[in-house]
Amino acid sequence: MTKLVKTKARPTKKAVQKRSQDTQKRFIQATLKLAAKRPMHLVTSKSISEEAGTAWGSAQYLFGSKEGLMVAAVRHASETFIKLCEKEFARNDYRKEDLENVIDFFWNAVNKSNMILAHDIAISCLHDKEITEIHREIILKTLDDATMFVSVHLGCFYQGLDVVRLNDMLLVIETIFTGLHVRRNFTRPEITEQKLTVLKKLWIAELALGKDI
Repeated sequence: MTKLVKTKARPTKKAVQKRSQDTQKRFIQATLKLAAKRPMHLVTSKSISEEAGTAWGSAQYLFGSKEGLMVAAVRHASETFIKLCEKEFARNDYRKEDLENVIDFFWNAVNKSNMILAHDIAISCLHDKEITEIHREIILKTLDDATMFVSVHLGCFYQGLDVVRLNDMLLVIETIFTGLHVRRNFTRPEITEQKLTVLKKLWIAELALGKDI
């Protein structure tokens, strides 16, 4: 009598895709978590693998290299940040006061989304010009989208404002955010809050140059 041998059913294509997506997510989250704790050039492939709980070979298969993983992490942070912006600026009850407090929103959003880590991660890849250019495009596109959201509401509440000047100011504010993040381990929290307060006052002063609608 022929003995029947039981074989395991092959996972469906959908199950394989989900497993792959879950693994990608673990590596990206591990990268961002470690980048928040120490300079990115000190974050090794081994430490990322250990944090993700998955062999580094999986990361190489999914992202191609550590630099490819860095790009994926920055892109994920950017997409998360933009979703926060879309949710905030699409509110039906968005008020003039919310626009005046937009600095607070952006500061909270770049930290919650981990977009504040984008420059740290990008700097660690400066040795690779192609990867550096990809990082630059992601960061600039994120800034463009953020200023676009603000510009739409500027036209709803004010007239006669120099929108280009305000958008330029937002670019400067982003640079200051990055500086505050880089110096986070050397600056007391109250000093950071003080600097954010100064930024808010400057922003409101610029808005005051326009006429209410």
